[in-house]
Amino acid sequence: MATSMISSTPMRAAVIGSDARVDVTAPFFSPTGLVLTRRVDRVDVVEEWRDTAFEERYDALSYQATALARYVGEGRLESPLHPLDEVVSVLETLDEIRTRLTVVDYDPRG
Repeated sequence: MATSMISSTPMRAAVIGSDARVDVTAPFFSPTGLVLTRRVDRVDVVEEWRDTAFEERYDALSYQATALARYVGEGRLESPLHPLDEVVSVLETLDEIRTRLTVVDYDPRG
């Protein structure tokens, strides 16, 4: 993971395993697709999925807003798709990742 306030970075994300790689279309924080690359008989097999449901990438956030409005209207206190225990577990995992990351200080003077 790399970030910079001084230079432009590629805004890409990938999940890489021993059997395949999934590339998230840029910018990763607002993806509109995925590319799956698998090695089969020494040849890369590439499959691509694109979400073309919305003209603007941020319009896809309407999925979340619509679900929230429906759940509130139903009197729910949590999502049936992502229960509170699951959300807390994911956040704890992210916290653990952050504590294990090595922070590198950047000195532009060299």
